[in-house]
Amino acid sequence: MIRGSLALPRELAIALALLLAAAAVRADDGKPKGAGGTSAETTWREAATGMEFVLVPGDEFEQGCGDWAGDCFSDAKPPRRVKLRSFWIGKHEVTQGQWRVIMGVNPAQQRPGERFPVERVSWVQAQEFIRRLNQDSGNGKFRLPTEAEWEFACRAGGKPLRYATEGGSLDRAKANYGTEQCCGRDPGDGFSESSPVGAFAPNALGIYDMTGNLWEWVQDTYDGSAYLSGQTVDPVVDDQGPVRVTRGGSFTSSPGISRCVDRRDTAAETRYFDLGFRLVRMVEGPAKKTAAQGKPSDPPRAPEVIRSPEDLPAALVAPQSNWQKWAREHGMTLEKCC
Repeated sequence: MIRGSLALPRELAIALALLLAAAAVRADDGKPKGAGGTSAETTWREAATGMEFVLVPGDEFEQGCGDWAGDCFSDAKPPRRVKLRSFWIGKHEVTQGQWRVIMGVNPAQQRPGERFPVERVSWVQAQEFIRRLNQDSGNGKFRLPTEAEWEFACRAGGKPLRYATEGGSLDRAKANYGTEQCCGRDPGDGFSESSPVGAFAPNALGIYDMTGNLWEWVQDTYDGSAYLSGQTVDPVVDDQGPVRVTRGGSFTSSPGISRCVDRRDTAAETRYFDLGFRLVRMVEGPAKKTAAQGKPSDPPRAPEVIRSPEDLPAALVAPQSNWQKWAREHGMTLEKCC
């Protein structure tokens, strides 16, 4: 065998290297990758806040407590067949930094950093956040997930999984949850309160913290017998009732109430230190604006100093509420007077 007989001439080697480099640039074009390293069509980023969304392909599944889930409360029974269209769901719970971008304030009780999920947010306040985000963003139409969408995503596409973790099992290395018996904090997972979003591994769809960390609002009005309606398509109970549904458990919740199938009834005005939310972006985008419609005006922002209740965003302050207390809790500065 003649040594070096397979070596390429220097000029040809350089040309080949340039071709390979160009091919690599085309293959990695800077677009976001999906949970499994797939192409851009599986993830999407909202420009103003940086919120990331994961595409969940629509399908049919059995919503509710099947035999695989163990003992459940009566409101998760009987399981029913549900068919869903595709939707985009937040990869993470909405963070304090993202809330501040849209609302200008931070309502959270725990404020260790912008990457921590926003809490002490009522269902009503979440709706105001969504309204302003939809005004600001021309790239999507956002809302809270329905109960069916939330559970379908939590169970990685409707699989018979108890928890939104790798493999559907639960231990201290997989999620931020509470004591084994209701209810209390257990720092064995590394956190005695909420953890920054994405601190634990995602489920099979690439979605984080659907088990534990914070309870999450969904769109639905609470109905303890909702599943008796049988097979439905894109179901949602939304009759403007004062009691809504929260899902997923929190850092104070036991494993027994943190399963993907578990439901909790919560008054829409409730603001807890372990209650937050994530968003859904609908597959179909908003209608295109005509020239006559123009660009929507920027939503009002809370002023730096609060002198009277008229200075506060009206949609966020419940009637007859203590507006001074509300403002202080939201990190606003009250002007001293009188």
